[in-house]
Amino acid sequence: MFFLKRLPITPHLYTDIVQGISMRKSPNLPAIKFIIIGFFILCLGQLNNLYAQSCNGFLPGPVTGGLTLVSNGQICANIVGAAGQMRIDAGNVDDNNNPALVRFEIDWNDGTTQTLVQGAGVGFIQNTGAHTYTALVNHNYPAAGANVKCEYFPTVTLRVNGTLCGSLGVPPRFIRWNTDNQNTGILNVTETATSVNNFLVCAGATTVVTFTDRTTLNCIPPALASSINNFGRWRRFVYGTANTITGAVLIGGAPQGFPFN
Repeated sequence: MFFLKRLPITPHLYTDIVQGISMRKSPNLPAIKFIIIGFFILCLGQLNNLYAQSCNGFLPGPVTGGLTLVSNGQICANIVGAAGQMRIDAGNVDDNNNPALVRFEIDWNDGTTQTLVQGAGVGFIQNTGAHTYTALVNHNYPAAGANVKCEYFPTVTLRVNGTLCGSLGVPPRFIRWNTDNQNTGILNVTETATSVNNFLVCAGATTVVTFTDRTTLNCIPPALASSINNFGRWRRFVYGTANTITGAVLIGGAPQGFPFN
């Protein structure tokens, strides 16, 4: 900021002090004042430009908006079906009146990320009003792998002119059940008395073996507190691929061909 101070006028001379600089009155003094004032306005303009690309909100107050779960999609991850859909809204964005500066960066909470830019339709950002943006985006969660979960909470970060401006809203909840060898499920069929998976029988011996299904079903408490996967399961047991045992092998009291489901 510049400060002007007028000293008492003496005959044929007065002094204007601008940041400690003394100048004699001359015909060019009005022009010098004009240059100083112009420079001052220019500095204010530069400060305004810097502020306009900040994360503080265009008007006094923060950026508004949030995340909305539009559709959970197919709840069974192992079945091909509708994708989940989320809506992203951001208002009062300090965008310097340039929508091209705005990005939505999504972390889907399954090991994948996505960046949305300006465009038309699902999967792109629309500028719906002054400093206001919205986007609809679809996502298919994985059916298998290290990142499968019973529930996912994606987050969205606003980026303006390359600057990360923090997360938008509260992450919505997407539910994904699966087969019981995924998510929190553990397939476990063991011999009833010993709990071993491989029960050995000596050649020539007659043995009655009983197996118990001790499988941990996926997406039930305590792994999932609500929207639990408590529907009935369909189980299939496959007994061997071929009979390599001499003599009859009875399943349920009757001889069977192999593999037997």
